[in-house]
Order: sequence, then structure tokens, then C-alpha cells
Amino acid sequence: MKSNVVFFYSGDKCIGFRAHGHAGDAPHGENIVCAAVSAILQTAYLGLTKVANLIPHWRSEEKTAHMECYTDCNLQADLILRTAQAGIAAIAQEHPKSVILLKEQKNV
Repeated sequence: MKSNVVFFYSGDKCIGFRAHGHAGDAPHGENIVCAAVSAILQTAYLGLTKVANLIPHWRSEEKTAHMECYTDCNLQADLILRTAQAGIAAIAQEHPKSVILLKEQKNV
């Protein structure tokens, strides 16, 4: 199974992400790639809320390994989310059979 991660953009600013699926074939909770993706995305959420003091939409379902986060279009959010995207991109490059990274434009 693969972990699919989509980062959403409004123009040139990153405004959120959605991730779904467990990376790899290891049992739930035992896959290092899936854990790394999850840690990066949860850290991005913490950066948005605790560092940038934003209130993003957040939804997480552990059973389905689904996470989504959307926020207003601003420079702080863009920097935090692009940093997370860079981390996910590095993991996807090392583990292309486990992680799919996409970008999508959203009209906001």
C-alpha cells in the first residue's frame, strides 16, 4: 500500500495538505516510512498552530491513516507547509514504492 500526500496551493502559496494510506506493507504502527510521513505532517500542523498561531482546519483518522489540514493563504503558513512538503519529497524520493507526492491548485 502507498501513502498518498497532496499539497494544495492557492496561486503560488501552499495552503494545506491531505494524506491517506499506510506506506509499505508492514503492520500498522510498525512502518518507519509511514511514521516519518505522519510525523512531518503532524509537525506542520503544530507549526501552524503553536508557532504561527493560526487556526487551521484539521482532521485526522488513525484507522485509515487519513490527515488533512487547510489554512488561510499567508506567508507563515506557506513556509511551514513548504518545509513539510520538502520533507515528504525527500522521503518519496528514497521510497518511491511507498509514498506518492502530488501538488494541486485550489481556487480560494
